[in-house]
Amino acid sequence: MGVVAIRDKRLLTALEQVAEREQISVEEAAHIAVYRYVREIERAKIHTETEALWAMYPQLLERYLGQYVAVHEGKVVDSGPDLGTLYQRVRECYGDTPVLLAQVTSEPVRELVFRSPRLEPIVP
Repeated sequence: MGVVAIRDKRLLTALEQVAEREQISVEEAAHIAVYRYVREIERAKIHTETEALWAMYPQLLERYLGQYVAVHEGKVVDSGPDLGTLYQRVRECYGDTPVLLAQVTSEPVRELVFRSPRLEPIVP
């Protein structure tokens, strides 16, 4: 495991104050903060890939109808009829990099709205 130094005194002081207030170690507070930041970046990437998917959806219908596609950096990088197999190939190629996997269907996409708090796990 690597070591990360926080050189900004104001940031370190703020982190120490949060850790004290939350009754956790500074290391744990830093871990939680970095974890949440990384998750935010990953969500933003998937949002961007989703926009790309919709922009090219008419072409996807012609070529990939009924299949699953993997969208990375705004392009279809892989496809196939089985989501599990596609997932395995994408993980082998891109590791933990967020890649959007979606099925191309001719049916309208249902929008689901949940009106409840969202719970996120905190990974130590």
